[in-house]
Amino acid sequence: MKSRLAALARDQALLARLGRIAVWLGAIALLVWGLDLLGAPVSDWIRQLFHKIREVPAWAVVAGVLLQSAGPRPAELLLSSRQWIGGGSPSAVRARIGSHPQTSQA
Repeated sequence: MKSRLAALARDQALLARLGRIAVWLGAIALLVWGLDLLGAPVSDWIRQLFHKIREVPAWAVVAGVLLQSAGPRPAELLLSSRQWIGGGSPSAVRARIGSHPQTSQA
């Protein structure tokens, strides 16, 4: 009995989630259609965007997915290590900049 209730609740939650997604997609389609009627070439822009995305080589997409899904984000590690090597520690950078002036409290 409990398993049936749990499955029913999961199904209802899934249907509610899918319903919200359908409403969002419908609202976006309505917005694009309305903007096209007003003269903003949104659908042309979206079409051009997808043509440009198709021009990206497959190896670049695979490399991007691997870099993005790897452990502690290699691109962030590279950029932060360059900051530490090139600019010193963040406390040294703060010391050179100085502290912000205190605002007067009346």
